[in-house]
This record gives sequence, C-alpha cells and structure tokens, in this order.
Amino acid sequence: DAAGGKAVALAYDWGKPLPADVAARGPFDVIVAADSVYRQDLLAPFLTALNALAEAETEVYVAHKRRRRDGVVDDFLENALRGKFADVVEAECHPLYEAPTLVVWHCRNALDEAMGGLALGGE
Repeated sequence: DAAGGKAVALAYDWGKPLPADVAARGPFDVIVAADSVYRQDLLAPFLTALNALAEAETEVYVAHKRRRRDGVVDDFLENALRGKFADVVEAECHPLYEAPTLVVWHCRNALDEAMGGLALGGE
C-alpha cells in the first residue's frame, strides 16, 4: 500500500460469461494471464475475455511457456491485434525471472496507441 493503492487477485473462468462480481471490480489497471495461450479451441474465449475486461488504461500482460509451433501463438498475436489491442510486444523481464522457455507479452490498447502511449506513461 506504499504506492497508495491495493492489489486484488480474482479468478475468472474465461470460458464462461463474465461474473457480475468480477465486472463490478473494474475498471482494471492491470490484467495478468499466465499460460493461457496453448489450445486453439480456447483462444477465442480468452481473447473475448481480455477484450471485455480491458479498458483504454488497462495494461495487459500474458505470460506464456514456449512450446512446439502449432499455430496457436501466431493466431493469438494476429487476433489480439484485430481486437482491442493495437500492439502486442514482448515485454522485458528482470534477469532474475528470465527463462528461455518463457515469454511475456505486453498488450497495448488501441486507444492508448492512438494517444501516443500517454495512458501507459509515455511508453
């Protein structure tokens, strides 16, 4: 709380409709998803959930373990860019947390991109 805020972790089964208690907690400053891009049949519900939860100011980070190339990652990146996100870039990790099999994507909102990154602190 030294920064003047608080963090709350919420579980959300993104294959189901957005629960009212999760929606009521928004808008969200940060959304973190881990190991969510691994099956083709779950990609559309995952992107739908991200688009429903992310506002113009929301920073979205998606952590992923690199696996075989089966098209799911390419489809995620391509479809994320068609939705609310204007830019999906590989985020830099602290050296302590880097691993050759780990990638973290930073998804920037289309509105943020149109504003020149102002909503994300000028990135």
